[in-house]
Amino acid sequence: MSLLSPKGKSSDKIKMIKKDYKGTQVFILLIIAILIVKFNPISAATTELNSSCCQIEPSPPRCGDTNGDRRLDESDLITITSYAFEGNEIPEGLNVDLNGDGIVDILDVVTMTNYVKRNGANPRCGVVINEPLVWMCDDRNVYDDYTEPGRISEGGEPLIERMNNYLFEGEQIHWGVLVYNENGIENLAHITDDESQYRNNFDAVYVTIGDVQGEGNNLEVYCMKTSDASFESCNARIIEEELEWDPNLMAFYSCTLTIETPDGMYGEYWVTVEARNNEGYLGTMDENEYWYFNPEISLSVEGNVDFGELAPGKTSYSNDVTIRSSVDEGSGVVMDMFISGTDFGASQSNSYCGEKQTLSLDQFKYYAETSSYNTTEILNSDWEGYRPISYGWGFNDPQLFYNNNEIIPKDRRYAPYYMANILRPDQEMNIRFKLNIPRDCNGAFENGAIYIWGEAI
Repeated sequence: MSLLSPKGKSSDKIKMIKKDYKGTQVFILLIIAILIVKFNPISAATTELNSSCCQIEPSPPRCGDTNGDRRLDESDLITITSYAFEGNEIPEGLNVDLNGDGIVDILDVVTMTNYVKRNGANPRCGVVINEPLVWMCDDRNVYDDYTEPGRISEGGEPLIERMNNYLFEGEQIHWGVLVYNENGIENLAHITDDESQYRNNFDAVYVTIGDVQGEGNNLEVYCMKTSDASFESCNARIIEEELEWDPNLMAFYSCTLTIETPDGMYGEYWVTVEARNNEGYLGTMDENEYWYFNPEISLSVEGNVDFGELAPGKTSYSNDVTIRSSVDEGSGVVMDMFISGTDFGASQSNSYCGEKQTLSLDQFKYYAETSSYNTTEILNSDWEGYRPISYGWGFNDPQLFYNNNEIIPKDRRYAPYYMANILRPDQEMNIRFKLNIPRDCNGAFENGAIYIWGEAI
């Protein structure tokens, strides 16, 4: 590509190489311009609610609650005693058959007495809990890997900058959960792992992934029993009963899912924690999560860079080129956009620019716009809204790009990101270049690059 000649014309075709997972690079040449993608949905979904959707029915009377205050105390014990021994009529709709045997008698009085006076089990009116119950506690995080640290999170740290539910190979989701089994926590099923180097026995508490929300999806990784958890954070309840810690019926587990390669994990999955007891009953954590694993990432470019006629001592403007985020539909990948470049060295021996055979990057500026944002009124933009291009030939090389190389550093509504600089799925960003040609320049200067970078957040 000849950048400078007395009556030359500059143009170049756009080339792109597309890869599909974190850590790969996507190259798009503008003025020999390279786009590199490190890797949320910002998509909208509308649900029509019919009239029956949100009609909230009164909750049924609590088992053993005789006065409607939704608490079980001495007053309820006295009333149930009168039903069992004094022949008082039980009002319709009142549930005081505490053991579910069909009659109200001394057994129900004993059950209520044990609860009110002796800190016994909460009456359930015959409700039987067969399946294990799983509650997510406060320890739930997404962790970055060590391949390509982001703006904030380092490897092994919570990935607080990730806005949407997508993950790449090596990244992790971790849950702390509480598991309850009515017949005893030791009555959870046990699984022997014969495939590992060492024979291990695991409680049947594990992470599943699959196409359907709920139980029965594919087992992906076992959870490990732990004591490092806060019982209060789990909000463990059965119906309206707030459970108290019971080591005979409960245990904490630490569950970590590490994302595999795209060959093994690609696309959308329901992810949850599941438990199974010796009777074969399954229970899952209520918080089923929907994730996109290893989404394919690409940036497309429309248009060719063309400065028109170039002449020494003149200022030339290119046409617009359009950068579009072409990530997998539904993945929600959002990219933070950056620009950098190098000087352009002469490609012919008789080319010159002053006393050097180099056209400085300082002669180039750019104007960018996306949505309602553009580069005007930014601190270092000129009167036309064009900004200088900072040196850089690798991402964060030779200096950090953050807070220095953003394409449109405007509207820092959600620190640390500039909202104007974020490219959402299928969103476009238009860029135009301005070239100030020194009077003493002549020839061809092709050995240089202007880079556009997109980093997923």
